[in-house]
Amino acid sequence: CPEFQVKPTEGVLPVGGSAIVTCYFNTIDEQVREPNLHIDFSDAENEGLAVATRVQRESVAIKAEAYQIKYVNFEGDETGCLDFGSQRVGATDRQEMVLANNGKYPVEFGFVVRKAATRDLFTVEPAEGV
Repeated sequence: CPEFQVKPTEGVLPVGGSAIVTCYFNTIDEQVREPNLHIDFSDAENEGLAVATRVQRESVAIKAEAYQIKYVNFEGDETGCLDFGSQRVGATDRQEMVLANNGKYPVEFGFVVRKAATRDLFTVEPAEGV
């Protein structure tokens, strides 16, 4: 599977020894994978596992899921804009939007007004959540 990489892929274990084997999972697609990792082993004299009749195989099941966060849905204005229109100085207006999590897992959210000049003009409630 190109989504999985195992390191190291070969070696010799001394009597009473052990080795740490690391399996990496990386994908750009949303998917669930459940491949088996096969470990072939033999005595150290069977270099390169050349004699097939001396090779034994063990399998390890691997499970991995890659998911995307599909999080924001704006109800009402399809442009994703909260339009307050023209406001008289000192007036307060209120607009609402709905955030909908369309994914499989909970997501955190937080609102940030990046420009200092407008930060004090807007209040978002709740400002963050899960």
